[in-house]
Amino acid sequence: TMVLVFVFFISAAYFVVLNVITGVFCTHAMDSIQHDRELVVHELLERKSQTVEKVKDLFRGMFEMIDSDQSGNISMQEWEQHLNDDSVRAYFAMLELDTTDAYTLFK
Repeated sequence: TMVLVFVFFISAAYFVVLNVITGVFCTHAMDSIQHDRELVVHELLERKSQTVEKVKDLFRGMFEMIDSDQSGNISMQEWEQHLNDDSVRAYFAMLELDTTDAYTLFK
């Protein structure tokens, strides 16, 4: 009977140790998944920030080119003069906009 108790004790201890090892492994896996999600979110936000800066630079360059009198403002006359320029059309094409949508900027 002592042998049976001893075998039961060893079996129970074995399952306890396996359960602890499995728990540690699962916890580590869940932490890794959470870290990966945070990394993906961080990368997406970083890309968005870079894209916004590129678009700002594109618009800044386009508006500086259109502002003929260097007043810091673009009049409707200046806008209409440059609307058919290939470079202005290229700016809008890079932004996937049509020049016919450009008038909405002045509304």
